[in-house]
Amino acid sequence: MWNLKHEESLYALLGLDVGWFLFRDHDADSDRRPADVQLPSNLVDDLRKLINNPAFADVTFVVENQSVYATRAHLAARSEHFRALFYGGMRESSDAEEQIVLQDVAHPVFLLLLEYIYTDQVGEISSELAVHLLIAAERFLLDRLKVLGNRLAAKSVF
Repeated sequence: MWNLKHEESLYALLGLDVGWFLFRDHDADSDRRPADVQLPSNLVDDLRKLINNPAFADVTFVVENQSVYATRAHLAARSEHFRALFYGGMRESSDAEEQIVLQDVAHPVFLLLLEYIYTDQVGEISSELAVHLLIAAERFLLDRLKVLGNRLAAKSVF
Protein backbone atom coordinates (compact mmCIF):
# COMPACT_ATOMS: atom_id res chain seq x y z
CA MET A 1 0.00 0.00 0.00
CA TRP A 2 1.29 3.47 -0.86
CA ASN A 3 0.25 6.60 1.01
CA LEU A 4 0.18 9.90 -0.87
CA LYS A 5 -0.37 13.28 0.79
CA HIS A 6 -2.38 15.74 -1.33
CA GLU A 7 -3.89 19.03 -0.06
CA GLU A 8 -4.35 17.84 3.54
CA SER A 9 -6.15 14.70 2.46
CA LEU A 10 -4.77 11.25 2.79
CA TYR A 11 -5.05 8.93 -0.17
CA ALA A 12 -4.31 5.24 -0.09
CA LEU A 13 -3.83 3.23 -3.19
CA LEU A 14 -5.10 -0.31 -2.72
CA GLY A 15 -4.34 -3.19 -5.04
CA LEU A 16 -7.23 -5.64 -5.27
CA ASP A 17 -7.74 -8.66 -7.49
CA VAL A 18 -10.50 -6.92 -9.42
CA GLY A 19 -8.36 -3.90 -10.24
CA TRP A 20 -6.81 -0.80 -8.75
CA PHE A 21 -8.96 1.58 -6.75
CA LEU A 22 -8.29 4.94 -5.18
CA PHE A 23 -9.69 5.31 -1.68
CA ARG A 24 -9.87 8.78 -0.14
CA ASP A 25 -9.63 8.87 3.63
CA HIS A 26 -10.97 11.65 5.85
CA ASP A 27 -9.49 15.16 5.82
CA ALA A 28 -6.68 15.46 8.31
CA ASP A 29 -8.07 18.68 9.88
CA SER A 30 -11.63 17.45 10.14
CA ASP A 31 -13.29 15.64 13.02
CA ARG A 32 -15.60 14.08 10.46
CA ARG A 33 -15.03 10.40 9.77
CA PRO A 34 -16.18 8.73 6.58
CA ALA A 35 -18.71 5.96 6.93
CA ASP A 36 -16.94 2.76 7.82
CA VAL A 37 -16.48 0.75 4.69
CA GLN A 38 -17.07 -2.89 5.52
CA LEU A 39 -15.94 -5.42 2.99
CA PRO A 40 -17.66 -8.76 3.55
CA SER A 41 -15.39 -11.68 4.30
CA ASN A 42 -15.42 -14.68 2.00
CA LEU A 43 -13.39 -16.85 4.37
CA VAL A 44 -16.19 -19.06 5.67
CA ASP A 45 -17.68 -19.52 2.21
CA ASP A 46 -14.26 -20.33 0.78
CA LEU A 47 -13.48 -22.83 3.54
CA ARG A 48 -16.90 -24.40 3.10
CA LYS A 49 -15.84 -25.22 -0.48
CA LEU A 50 -13.18 -27.56 0.94
CA ILE A 51 -15.71 -29.76 2.71
CA ASN A 52 -15.93 -33.16 1.03
CA ASN A 53 -14.10 -31.82 -2.05
CA PRO A 54 -11.88 -34.47 -3.67
CA ALA A 55 -10.00 -31.83 -5.69
CA PHE A 56 -8.33 -30.42 -2.57
CA ALA A 57 -8.34 -33.50 -0.31
CA ASP A 58 -5.31 -35.36 0.95
CA VAL A 59 -7.25 -37.84 3.07
CA THR A 60 -10.32 -39.96 2.38
CA PHE A 61 -12.63 -41.33 5.03
CA VAL A 62 -15.20 -44.04 4.44
CA VAL A 63 -18.34 -43.34 6.44
CA GLU A 64 -21.34 -45.63 5.97
CA ASN A 65 -19.74 -46.95 2.76
CA GLN A 66 -19.44 -43.43 1.32
CA SER A 67 -16.20 -41.59 0.65
CA VAL A 68 -15.71 -38.31 2.48
CA TYR A 69 -12.80 -36.08 1.48
CA ALA A 70 -10.86 -33.75 3.76
CA THR A 71 -7.52 -32.06 4.34
CA ARG A 72 -5.27 -33.37 7.08
CA ALA A 73 -3.87 -29.98 8.04
CA HIS A 74 -7.30 -28.45 8.70
CA LEU A 75 -8.43 -31.46 10.71
CA ALA A 76 -5.21 -31.58 12.74
CA ALA A 77 -5.27 -27.84 13.43
CA ARG A 78 -8.76 -28.08 14.94
CA SER A 79 -8.78 -31.48 16.65
CA GLU A 80 -6.24 -33.19 18.90
CA HIS A 81 -7.73 -36.51 17.81
CA PHE A 82 -6.89 -35.84 14.17
CA ARG A 83 -3.53 -34.29 15.09
CA ALA A 84 -2.54 -37.51 16.84
CA LEU A 85 -3.97 -39.61 14.02
CA PHE A 86 -2.14 -37.84 11.21
CA TYR A 87 0.98 -36.45 12.83
CA GLY A 88 1.50 -38.56 15.93
CA GLY A 89 3.18 -41.60 14.43
CA MET A 90 0.04 -43.66 13.94
CA ARG A 91 -0.34 -45.82 10.84
CA GLU A 92 -2.59 -43.18 9.19
CA SER A 93 0.17 -40.60 9.45
CA SER A 94 2.43 -42.52 7.10
CA ASP A 95 -0.01 -43.94 4.55
CA ALA A 96 -1.60 -41.11 2.58
CA GLU A 97 -3.17 -43.51 0.05
CA GLU A 98 -5.15 -45.59 2.52
CA GLN A 99 -8.77 -44.74 3.23
CA ILE A 100 -9.73 -44.37 6.87
CA VAL A 101 -12.88 -46.27 7.74
CA LEU A 102 -14.90 -44.65 10.51
CA GLN A 103 -17.31 -46.80 12.46
CA ASP A 104 -20.07 -45.58 14.76
CA VAL A 105 -20.62 -42.22 13.07
CA ALA A 106 -23.32 -41.47 10.53
CA HIS A 107 -22.44 -39.87 7.19
CA PRO A 108 -24.57 -36.71 7.73
CA VAL A 109 -23.11 -36.29 11.23
CA PHE A 110 -19.54 -36.55 9.95
CA LEU A 111 -20.27 -33.96 7.25
CA LEU A 112 -21.64 -31.62 9.94
CA LEU A 113 -18.52 -32.28 12.00
CA LEU A 114 -16.37 -31.33 9.01
CA GLU A 115 -18.46 -28.20 8.46
CA TYR A 116 -17.75 -27.19 12.05
CA ILE A 117 -14.03 -27.99 11.72
CA TYR A 118 -13.68 -25.90 8.57
CA THR A 119 -16.02 -23.00 9.37
CA ASP A 120 -16.45 -22.97 13.17
CA GLN A 121 -20.20 -22.95 12.54
CA VAL A 122 -23.11 -25.33 12.80
CA GLY A 123 -26.43 -24.46 11.19
CA GLU A 124 -29.88 -25.25 12.49
CA ILE A 125 -30.21 -29.00 12.99
CA SER A 126 -32.72 -31.34 14.58
CA SER A 127 -32.36 -32.35 18.22
CA GLU A 128 -31.67 -35.95 17.17
CA LEU A 129 -28.86 -34.84 14.88
CA ALA A 130 -27.55 -32.53 17.62
CA VAL A 131 -27.26 -35.48 20.02
CA HIS A 132 -25.29 -37.49 17.45
CA LEU A 133 -23.11 -34.47 16.71
CA LEU A 134 -22.45 -34.09 20.43
CA ILE A 135 -21.30 -37.71 20.62
CA ALA A 136 -19.03 -37.19 17.58
CA ALA A 137 -17.63 -34.00 19.15
CA GLU A 138 -16.68 -36.01 22.23
CA ARG A 139 -15.06 -38.72 20.12
CA PHE A 140 -13.02 -36.30 18.01
CA LEU A 141 -12.08 -34.03 20.94
CA LEU A 142 -13.88 -30.88 19.83
CA ASP A 143 -14.72 -29.10 23.08
CA ARG A 144 -16.40 -26.04 21.58
CA LEU A 145 -18.57 -28.24 19.36
CA LYS A 146 -19.61 -30.17 22.47
CA VAL A 147 -20.89 -26.93 23.99
CA LEU A 148 -22.68 -26.00 20.76
CA GLY A 149 -24.15 -29.50 20.50
CA ASN A 150 -25.43 -29.28 24.08
CA ARG A 151 -27.08 -25.96 23.32
CA LEU A 152 -28.67 -27.24 20.12
CA ALA A 153 -29.94 -30.39 21.84
CA ALA A 154 -31.25 -28.46 24.86
CA LYS A 155 -32.94 -25.86 22.67
CA SER A 156 -35.19 -28.47 21.11
CA VAL A 157 -35.94 -30.19 24.44
CA PHE A 158 -37.24 -27.07 26.17
